[in-house]
Amino acid sequence: MDAVDAGDVREWFSWMEGRGASATSIRNAKTALGAMFATAVEERKARFNPVRGVRYVPSRDVRLPRKRRPLTLAELGRFMDALPGEWRLFVLLLAHTGLRIAEAIGLTWADVHLGDDPRLTVDDQVYQGERKRLKTANAYRTIPLSPGMARALAAWRERTSHPGEGSPLFASDAGTPLDYANVYKRVWVPARDAAGIDGSEVGAFHCFRHTLGSLIHERGAKSDRQLCDWLGHHDPAFTVREYVGTMDDGLGEADFLDELIPVEQWATDGVGSGRASGEGVGVVTG
Repeated sequence: MDAVDAGDVREWFSWMEGRGASATSIRNAKTALGAMFATAVEERKARFNPVRGVRYVPSRDVRLPRKRRPLTLAELGRFMDALPGEWRLFVLLLAHTGLRIAEAIGLTWADVHLGDDPRLTVDDQVYQGERKRLKTANAYRTIPLSPGMARALAAWRERTSHPGEGSPLFASDAGTPLDYANVYKRVWVPARDAAGIDGSEVGAFHCFRHTLGSLIHERGAKSDRQLCDWLGHHDPAFTVREYVGTMDDGLGEADFLDELIPVEQWATDGVGSGRASGEGVGVVTG
């Protein structure tokens, strides 16, 4: 720990800033790091606290990363068309459930229930090749499946070479969970490029969570609380703020405003009557 000096701390702040961390997040990290070193000094595991006296001043030229947007339905259609047939059900499951990619890779047939009440249970994940616990209590959840998805999964179980309860829902040839990097390079990137989708705008597999959240919210199919629980979050406000975007119609039409604020009636009021100075209703001055 004695090898860390004030310059290293400043460099760390700059690195976090470059990665898009907010000023508040960096200050919180500074506080935590300072407390850690203070404890180390008290326990004689470090001779000094390199955080003490280091000020963090946000750079003016730092550009925060753009908020990721959902796929439009047209983009989703093009993406599906560009996929090899054997990968379409996997991607459709992401789009239908909003699962995180590590959660989807971690699914086994024991997690899927295809009876009268089709659903899947999310209780772990496969991250960097290892099966791990979920990060938060809210991530443990049960997600409903549509009848169409349930039928497609039932048909898939009859075809797959690995239909056992403990087998991955979508397995490698060896029967092991899929490798994220391999799926990203072999599946996501080629289909994304063929579909003409800008990856800097939508990100990678996480875009299906944004797309599902936006679709559910736009259609009013679920309450904000239900959508939050569906995606495995804690706060509905966070879900709506971060995972709901405008879909194909963007902001939609403005036709309704003509009824609420009649332009033709008010904008022409006084035309030809000598009230061009701004006294007429509908003319804005200053």
